[in-house]
Amino acid sequence: MTSKQIIIAVIAITISIAVFSNILTGNYIGTGNAVKDASAYTARLVRCVNGNDAFESMQNSNTCEVAGQRYVGPLGYVFNTRVDGTHLLVRCMVNGREAMISSDENCENSGRGAIKSNKFVGQLGYVYDRQEPGTIPLYRCLRGADHFASVQSNCEGARSEGVLGYIMTAIPLVCEPSCTSQCGGEDDGCNRKCPLKAEGTQCTIAGQSSTCDGKGSCTLKQTCADSDGGKNVLTKGSAAGIDANARSSFTAEDSCMGTDTLIEYACDNNNLLKAYHYTCPDSSCNDGVCSSQAYPTPGWD
Repeated sequence: MTSKQIIIAVIAITISIAVFSNILTGNYIGTGNAVKDASAYTARLVRCVNGNDAFESMQNSNTCEVAGQRYVGPLGYVFNTRVDGTHLLVRCMVNGREAMISSDENCENSGRGAIKSNKFVGQLGYVYDRQEPGTIPLYRCLRGADHFASVQSNCEGARSEGVLGYIMTAIPLVCEPSCTSQCGGEDDGCNRKCPLKAEGTQCTIAGQSSTCDGKGSCTLKQTCADSDGGKNVLTKGSAAGIDANARSSFTAEDSCMGTDTLIEYACDNNNLLKAYHYTCPDSSCNDGVCSSQAYPTPGWD
């Protein structure tokens, strides 16, 4: 295969990868509520031969990249974008004429004994770092001066140069997490927890604008205001804040329970809204105030 043929073919592969590469980030293989077929996120890695040079290609049909190349067979399935626990395989050109698959994005041009003339050609997808269910080892083999990939541990009679990674034997299922809460920390539907939103992130609770506490909760702001200045039994007022018992936001006016008892809303020492009860003298409770002029020191309950 000539350098020009390989570059043209890899451009086509790269365009295909780009179609799906923005979909899978953050997703992972596993079980959960949102599992679906991952065919859109994977490609089949196959082996082809151009003349005497074996090379690998991402093809979903029994074809190679350029007319005249011979299709040998499938090797397995790779991800076309990175997921947790995977690494990239690349195609390199050795001495300008021999295609070589590698797990080194630098095409093995660094380190002791490096040739330093290998040329990066393009990506060949992502394989697992270690063996996972549904994967098998992918070996790099050398026959004469020709590198090729194989799933056979004996390299089909050639010399093994080690494991490139672990390739999937079938299209996997992918669990797509769903994180919808305002402050994070909930189950993502894939047996993981959603990332926590930072403390101070804006959120809404009980119709009130508030902030996340950094632990997954939207906390009510403890603001409280009373129009009559507090426990004032002679003036009808209204108060707004967070209820000391229900911990919900509400607004209430002072009112009477019959003619004896005044319900006075005021802010407590913790800046929470609380309902206080006061028995008006002479059964004088009317429209949220004690109207009697006989006003002793209140006995609140």
